[in-house]
Amino acid sequence: DKLPGYNFQKYRMLNNMSVMFLDWGKPEKALAYLTEAYPLGKEFGGLSEAESANNFSKAWRMLGDREKELSYLRKAVPVLELNYGSEHPKVVEAKQRLREV
Repeated sequence: DKLPGYNFQKYRMLNNMSVMFLDWGKPEKALAYLTEAYPLGKEFGGLSEAESANNFSKAWRMLGDREKELSYLRKAVPVLELNYGSEHPKVVEAKQRLREV
């Protein structure tokens, strides 16, 4: 935290920690890391923001909050698709979640 110039590395570590907790079925823990990672991702914009938004959407889905899930998912999908292409598994999965009723 105190060393200048390491915000991107900090963002990546925090975001990756959220992914681990999502994989372990612990969305509350993921949210704690995402709450810190997302502002950094927004600062970098583009794919960094979209990756964190997508992870936020997954956490809220696991917690049963469809409104918050969709809010973050709508931010993430266009940027993920632009960067990864429409056939990427991450994009396919996110777009499928958008279509669910």
